[in-house]
Amino acid sequence: MRPPHSIPTTVPSLQSFLLRTRALHFYRDILRATAQARGRHELRQWAKDEFLRNRNVTDQTHIRYLLDMGKREFTTMKRYLEEEGR
Repeated sequence: MRPPHSIPTTVPSLQSFLLRTRALHFYRDILRATAQARGRHELRQWAKDEFLRNRNVTDQTHIRYLLDMGKREFTTMKRYLEEEGR
């Protein structure tokens, strides 16, 4: 018999839910953008490491900051990948 699933004791706020959704969407964007890139394994590992390093951050202001900074870095990286593909 399987043990019952772990049921969270608190329900996340709407803001927490939305930030989590933004983070997951951003991670998927990175995976899609690096699908055909040279060195994609290293780029994906870097992204994974960054997300794992910050996974326990609970302050919503800090999460927003991390997402905004990550998107800026990602935009720069994406431009570089597009130029490299030419």
